[in-house]
Amino acid sequence: MTDRLARIESRLAELERTVRDLDARVASAERGGAGASAGSVGPNAPAVLSPAAEALVFESRDITGPLGLAGRTVMIFAGAYLLRALVDSGSLPSTIGVAAGLAYAMAWLAWAHHAARRHGPAGLLYGGAAVAIAYPLVWEATTRFQLLVPAAGAAGLALVTTMALGVAWRGRLHLLAWAATVAALGTAAMLVVQTGVVAPYAVYLIALGIATLWLGYDLDWFGLRWPTALAADLAVLGVTSRVLSGHGLDLPITALGIQFLLLASYVATVAARTLVRGRNLVPFEIAQMPAALAVGLGGAVAVARHTGSGGTALGIAALAIGAVCYAVAFAFVDRRQGRGRNFYFYTSLGLVLTLTGAAVLMPAEPLVITWSAIAVVSASCAWRFSRAALTVHSAVYLLAGAIVSGLLAAVELAFVGSADVPWPAMTASAWVVLAAALICVVIPRARTGADTVALWRVPRVAVALLLVTALGGAVVLFAVPRLAGTAGAGCDAGLLATIRTAIVAAAAIVLALCGRYERFVELRWLLYPVLIGGGLKLLVEDLPHSRAATLFIALALYGGALILAPRLARSAAAPGPSVAPANPPAHI
Repeated sequence: MTDRLARIESRLAELERTVRDLDARVASAERGGAGASAGSVGPNAPAVLSPAAEALVFESRDITGPLGLAGRTVMIFAGAYLLRALVDSGSLPSTIGVAAGLAYAMAWLAWAHHAARRHGPAGLLYGGAAVAIAYPLVWEATTRFQLLVPAAGAAGLALVTTMALGVAWRGRLHLLAWAATVAALGTAAMLVVQTGVVAPYAVYLIALGIATLWLGYDLDWFGLRWPTALAADLAVLGVTSRVLSGHGLDLPITALGIQFLLLASYVATVAARTLVRGRNLVPFEIAQMPAALAVGLGGAVAVARHTGSGGTALGIAALAIGAVCYAVAFAFVDRRQGRGRNFYFYTSLGLVLTLTGAAVLMPAEPLVITWSAIAVVSASCAWRFSRAALTVHSAVYLLAGAIVSGLLAAVELAFVGSADVPWPAMTASAWVVLAAALICVVIPRARTGADTVALWRVPRVAVALLLVTALGGAVVLFAVPRLAGTAGAGCDAGLLATIRTAIVAAAAIVLALCGRYERFVELRWLLYPVLIGGGLKLLVEDLPHSRAATLFIALALYGGALILAPRLARSAAAPGPSVAPANPPAHI
């Protein structure tokens, strides 16, 4: 009997323990915890939740992260407004308040860098909040509180931007870089409007443009560099216009320094990428470099001529950099990278800088002589070293010399000038350009590889056209006073028209004859344009102004040219068989 009672008590105790265990498990399941299920046995059995309970737990965990980030971001702004309230109430001096606000924003930028390595969205939110606090604070410190002069305001912008872009670069936070860039451009624009000072913010925008350019090189963030480069160009253009108008606060020497900084910064950056890294030019560089040349170099020339200061230094610097560009193109790029976009970029840059530097340093006559000499040397090197690109440079130098010397103006008067207006004589420098054009036409063209394509003959055609029109104009200026009377003093308009027609007809015959030789094939290309121009001239000038006798001479001469010149040209186009030497001579 005793054993039986003992067994019953034992079973009751076991049942009691089981009930307590089941009660604990049910309570745990109701709380959504990790307790065991009601049908499990043992304290370590896994919990089995219903589908509705599992969905509720997942949903709460999914929302907790974003809500927490949003809450912390709101708390960041709350701290900023607390500092603002202390300053507005007078409890905190504005100097200390501004410094504390900037330190607060910088601290959150630093924390954004730390958070971005573990959780990208957190770094983006913290960095964006810091940017939203820092840039308006710099603007208020410069304008409302007047704690910062414009130069210090630009320095403050540079500090904030450097840290923001640095965090974006290290954390690969593209959106943060865009936020910082847009805020920087907007703040700089507002500070220029509020303060009326452009120079320090122009320097800041140039630095920002270079920084975003390197971000694009390193991380392929291509969009950032376009608005910053445009802002830098506009800022430098603003400095230039204010100095030229005399209404700005910036000194001419300051404007020259900023203009040179814009040009030198982009040239150095492109050089580092194309020469050191060996990369080809990209569309942004192709677009920005002409803009930098126009705004930086062109603005510097305008300021130097308007104010009479800084011209010598500018000219020497431009000539020196132009010579370096030519040397880099032919001694480095041509040998290592070939004649691609980089080669033509550096030669074109050397051309523009050389033209500008010489124009700033020299008076008209020495300048024309210098350009004419460079044109002849360029044409010689183009043939001797098979560098067809130099024929373009030769043509440009000759055209510049023709403009400065007055040769083009003299040619215009000779062929379309009125008989009632006095004509000036050709200057000595105009004759120098004409002689240089003759030498350049006589020099053979480059004939190696891609240099033989027809496109490279266009500059030689331009030089030939300059030579033909200049010679014809010189003959007209020589013959008219002796045959038709001095222009502006009783000159016979009909005889003047006939003289011009005779020159056109003679030019057509000479072009056809010279075109028989392969060296002067470009002259033959000008034959039919000259004949067409002569026909139009007969209709516009000879028929309305000439008498019957002079019109007879003009029509006879032009008709003879129409008959004879094409025949000469056809015989030149079909020469007899000849054997070309296997190895053409390398030099004269």
